[in-house]
Amino acid sequence: MYHGAEHKTIFCYEKGLELKIKQGESIGFAFTLSEEGNPVDLTNSQMIMQVRDGVEDTGVYLINKTISTESDPDTLGVIVSPLEGKFMFKVNASDISSMSTTKPYFVAIYHVDGEIKNCISANNHQVAKFLVMNP
Repeated sequence: MYHGAEHKTIFCYEKGLELKIKQGESIGFAFTLSEEGNPVDLTNSQMIMQVRDGVEDTGVYLINKTISTESDPDTLGVIVSPLEGKFMFKVNASDISSMSTTKPYFVAIYHVDGEIKNCISANNHQVAKFLVMNP
């Protein structure tokens, strides 16, 4: 089930920042999910990160990762501190090896709590830019 969650935000998306990674690099992107300035409890939750070619969700993802407190932090990422709303997605060099450095991609992040899937990557269900840079 998809559900709007404009009241839940991730700081970097509110500020309009872009996620950047150099071709051949592996990096972890750390986030804190909050609601009205208070961290969201991520206990028993999952987080999903999808990188795609366009803003619209066509169901085709260049990167599609689901994390929990039990996931592998070296390949997927992990919910680091559930009570503080902290989580990290790991993007490895192999995840971006076929991606172009001449165009922007788009990333959406979802919070999955039971049957409810909230798009929380930005207000009004917008996605942020994901840029692959030259080394």
